Order: sequence, then structure tokens, then C-alpha cells
Amino acid sequence: MTRRTICLFLWLACMAGPAAAQYYDDFGGDAPYVPTPPAVVEAMLKLGRIQPEDFVIDLGCGDGRIVVTAAAKFGARGMGYDLNPERIAEANANAKQAGVSDRVKFVDELSTGWIGSRASGGGMV
Repeated sequence: MTRRTICLFLWLACMAGPAAAQYYDDFGGDAPYVPTPPAVVEAMLKLGRIQPEDFVIDLGCGDGRIVVTAAAKFGARGMGYDLNPERIAEANANAKQAGVSDRVKFVDELSTGWIGSRASGGGMV
């Protein structure tokens, strides 16, 4: 299977369940919170060839599952950002439960404004 086929498969897998899984929480954001299935998270991290020396950043991290999995299963460190403080609390609880709190950090963007204060004319991927 080519890398392009794998990427297409992962994209389709991510899009297959959102209609049933998405919901808007009481936070009132413009975008729904759609948790990525654990198997897809692990497949994405494998495809990215995440290593212990890597630092994973997840914008819109939700419950932190991508960063937590990167730390727990691949030994990486990471940081997640989300607008919803409830999701950040959930992400921190998930990191603690997985025993990776020392390798990950989650930031409530609304209270810190960290990303917006550093935004420039450049782009993020």
C-alpha cells in the first residue's frame, strides 16, 4: 500500500463517524467536538513515525487523546491547546490516568491567549 493510499484511508476513517459522533457542548464553540477513535489516533501517530525525541503539538486537542497516546505508547512529549477549559481538565485527567503528566501539558487558549499573542503573517500546518 502506498503512503498516499494510507493517508486517504486514514482521512476516510476520520470522516466516517463524525456525523454520528459530533456534538456541541455547553461551551458554545463554533465547531463541534468530535473525538477521534483510538485506533485512528494510533494509526496517525504510527504514520507520522513518532519517536521518543519528538514533541507533538495538537491545536484543538479536546480530551488530549493524541498527545496522551503519543506520550504513553511512543514515548514522545507534547502539548495540547483547546478553547474549552472543560476539555483541558479532561485532557489533564487523561494524562494523569495514563501516567504521562510529566511529559505532556495542556493549555486553555482562552485564559492564556498564548497562540493568538504569537500569531504572525506566517502559517501553521
